[in-house]
Amino acid sequence: MAEFKNTTALQKYQLQILTEAVRTYVKLIELPNGCRHRKCVLTFTGDRFKAADIKINFVKPKAHE
Repeated sequence: MAEFKNTTALQKYQLQILTEAVRTYVKLIELPNGCRHRKCVLTFTGDRFKAADIKINFVKPKAHE
């Protein structure tokens, strides 16, 4: 598995944009009511960077009494 490079300012900026896009996607499309996002893994394949798989884990917070 390849690691994302974030050593230059441009690489850090581009990863920040990707993170915001994934965060928006999870909140708008995948997030069940009353749950909170815990972990997200995206798998990309091919030379066109097509997302082949997305695995998202959610947790349901305990009610505060």
